[in-house]
Amino acid sequence: MEKLGLKQPENGTATSYLEAKEIAAKIGYPVVLRPSYVLGGRAMEIVHSEKELNRYFTRAQNFVPGQTILVDQYISGIEIEIDAVCDGDEVLIPGIMQHVERAGVHSGDSTAVYPAYDLSQKEKNEIIDATKKLGKTLGIKGLMNIQFIVKRSKKSFFDNFVLKYSEK
Repeated sequence: MEKLGLKQPENGTATSYLEAKEIAAKIGYPVVLRPSYVLGGRAMEIVHSEKELNRYFTRAQNFVPGQTILVDQYISGIEIEIDAVCDGDEVLIPGIMQHVERAGVHSGDSTAVYPAYDLSQKEKNEIIDATKKLGKTLGIKGLMNIQFIVKRSKKSFFDNFVLKYSEK
């Protein structure tokens, strides 16, 4: 990501509550927590405080002692999803999907619409460019799936949506 000049949420991994607490303090709340082995949204949670972090970590470690927990910065914004195919050189992007729910709802548990309905052409171009860079740099041969967050302002997405479409 650094080599390509692409941004990603601050993150870390923890196997103890104290490690998770340290990472969350560095990143700042809210954070997204999830077991490292989970492919779907199961056991994924957005936590807003040290108390919630402790509750989550206690449950997770009781369920699978010693498991690794991923701690990611939570970014409020519009969640965008890309499915693409790459042959190592060329990247085909059939379209850009937009999640209906707030960012942080796992893509397997969310509703997405196609095409994305609230992106500027500049935002679309940046997403396409990043997808192509990742596919080629990683040498992907096959399917790839990427989630992006479009963060515009401190306003909620609903505020942006209402303002944009109430003018018509």
